Amino acid sequence: MSGAMTALLAASPSDTSGSVFADPTFWAIAAVVVAIIAIAVSIVVAARARERKAIAYGVTATPLVHDLAYGQIEITHAGRSVRDVYLVEIEIGNVGNTAIRAADFEKLLMARFGKAAEVLSAEIAATQPSDLEPKISYGAKGVAILPLLLNPGDGFTIRTLVSRFDGEVDLTGRVAGVPEFQTEFVGAQERLLRSLAEATLSASAATMPFGGISSLVETWVRGILRNRGPR
Repeated sequence: MSGAMTALLAASPSDTSGSVFADPTFWAIAAVVVAIIAIAVSIVVAARARERKAIAYGVTATPLVHDLAYGQIEITHAGRSVRDVYLVEIEIGNVGNTAIRAADFEKLLMARFGKAAEVLSAEIAATQPSDLEPKISYGAKGVAILPLLLNPGDGFTIRTLVSRFDGEVDLTGRVAGVPEFQTEFVGAQERLLRSLAEATLSASAATMPFGGISSLVETWVRGILRNRGPR
């Protein structure tokens, strides 16, 4: 009986020298996995906690007649001669991560041109998404945009013909939660990358117990922001 008991004890799993839990590689891999999960959770929490409203706009202008052709080509509009006519496109969009509702507009958005400029025509050239239906009206000195719902990533382009254009375009208005309008327009893909990078930087502080990994992530993110820069 005593011999059988001795054999049973010898076969028991109390000796963990061969167990995977005793392998340093296992714990190293486990630490990496835990760190990645912690960073991912922190990124999501940080992104949700940083809700913000933001409107940005960008302007491109193309002359209809090259300087060298002035005096040789005449442009008329509504039966009268006009000069220094430019095709001016204004792209406006919600670059924040929170919806901007029609009720948020205390004053209309207005795209205003220089003192000498005259708006000859204005129309909506493109929208994102395709079913977005912004309404505009225009006068000689600018284009007004009626209040509308802009979800994150929504935007539209206004195409105008402007005479005596001097390069000046300002977006004015008053929108709840938007202290000022940004003068660079960033596309949806670029905005997602920047948001991820910024959130990762914020989250890196929360993962400091994983020192080396946190520092590596922060260095990578800062490299992205430095190399890509504003568009």
